Amino acid sequence: RANNGMCCFWGSGYVAVYLGTSSDSTQTLAYQNGEYLGSADLFFFASPGGVTNSNPPVTGPPAAAPTFAPTRVGECGVLNSQGCSICGDLDQCVQKPDEIFAFPNQPELSCGDLENAGRAGQIPLNECPFLPNLISELCGCAPPTPAPTQTPSASPVPSAAPSSSMKPSAFPTASPKPSFIDEQQFLLVFTTDNNPLESAWSVQEMGGAVLKNIEFGDLKESNTEFSEVVTLVMGTQYTLIAYDRIGNGNCCTDGDGGVKMYFGTEKIGEYELVTLSGDFTSADFVTFVAQDPTLDGPGRVDPETGGGGTGGGGGTGVVFCFPGDATCNVQGRGEVPMKEVKLGDKIMVEGGKYEPVYSFGHHAPELMAKYIQLVTASTKLELSNDHMVFIDGGRSVPASHVKVGDKLQLASGLDEGVRVVRSVIRKGAYAPFTVSGALIVNGVKASSFIAFQDSETLKIAGVNTELTFQFLAHTFEGPHRVWCQYFSACLAEHYTPEGISSWVDAPHKAGLWFLNQNSLVMAVLALPVMAYFALLASPMAFLSSVLFTLFVASRLTFRVKSA
Repeated sequence: RANNGMCCFWGSGYVAVYLGTSSDSTQTLAYQNGEYLGSADLFFFASPGGVTNSNPPVTGPPAAAPTFAPTRVGECGVLNSQGCSICGDLDQCVQKPDEIFAFPNQPELSCGDLENAGRAGQIPLNECPFLPNLISELCGCAPPTPAPTQTPSASPVPSAAPSSSMKPSAFPTASPKPSFIDEQQFLLVFTTDNNPLESAWSVQEMGGAVLKNIEFGDLKESNTEFSEVVTLVMGTQYTLIAYDRIGNGNCCTDGDGGVKMYFGTEKIGEYELVTLSGDFTSADFVTFVAQDPTLDGPGRVDPETGGGGTGGGGGTGVVFCFPGDATCNVQGRGEVPMKEVKLGDKIMVEGGKYEPVYSFGHHAPELMAKYIQLVTASTKLELSNDHMVFIDGGRSVPASHVKVGDKLQLASGLDEGVRVVRSVIRKGAYAPFTVSGALIVNGVKASSFIAFQDSETLKIAGVNTELTFQFLAHTFEGPHRVWCQYFSACLAEHYTPEGISSWVDAPHKAGLWFLNQNSLVMAVLALPVMAYFALLASPMAFLSSVLFTLFVASRLTFRVKSA
């Protein structure tokens, strides 16, 4: 009811669904750790095959709040990959840690505890944007004060509130802004109420960095419309926040204030993207995706999930691919957007090597979909959750497994660490298939395929087969690949209404069906299926598949007889 979830610096609540009648963490079907705002959805299969929890819920009393560590010279402390700065700027720290922050219906916390909770990732990223305007003056947000020793003085001098142009907390870079970032201008239209000096607004990144700030006192005329232009990265999530210093919002009994955002620099009704009314008390916010609202896709994004379904393609939400503005290196043409790549084009699959595109596993130009964005120092890669990418020496993992610090393989042969992982909304869905099963996308080596389970390798009956999904997918694609290599040029193909290749649709559905069966059925079916397709790849793979399947089947038979 208070829109702050059930955890983090307010406690350590969670909700879980277990298979059976006891809270056995090994039988967890669904788990939500309390990091949400007003609500959260859990999706799960009501069956033994639905057990997916890899991080059992932690039971027991709430963890103690972190103690305040004095700011060291020249830094503001360690920032967790999911953390944020309550000051809004990563280069500013709390200078009055003992001051008490109080908010209606919430427990009181010291500024020091609040800062450490934010940097440790204990404050949901959707709540961080509220804090800078509420705590900056109370807690004395300012850059760390130089001192001759590692210990700051006992009574640091309070600083003024942050200026209206706070430095964004983007990762540092020594080179100019990459050309692949699609930036567009958006118009913010503010309407004041009878008390304009008590109102403030801001547009912030999901990590809390302020992009546009209208501070208390900036707008002085009551019941008047003001406008500002802000530049945002298309397809990226942002938060629009409204504040009221006296706790009665921007409307209703004191006028009819509020704020609207439009795509472009003109106030045109059909380009209205976001509306935030003045009907609140001390603060309100809306999370949105920067995009053209006339396109058939999500505009407002759910604060917890970061996504809003799919649209534009008339599909079911099945996405295993790259967006249309991702680029491939096409032989003789250079870097070409994925949406312009054609069947038969030869694209780079590793440094200096090109292979023809013989199929598109997914080809949906109008689909608006959610992708994971992996950002390095020189590039970014956007791909669907289950789509595989090569990391740390050649391992093929689902994009959802990539963490900050993992190293992506570049076309140059070098590795480059991931600095940012986030979700974006993009138009188009494309999955080019090559003979090797790999391709270079935005300068990064990625797979043509997806992982059918939330892991690098196939698991049957709880047993890790050690068979990677890259190997399995490449093997199962054997008949299609052989046909296009030796019997047909494959310069045309048919797609389902969802954009799935007719060659891929049936095997994809069959694979999902197979993985939803019980363990014994999976083991029995695995022998003929894996043997046939593995034979297409190599005799050794065939032999390995047969031996492993017999091993799993024998274990299951022993368990049944014992039972």
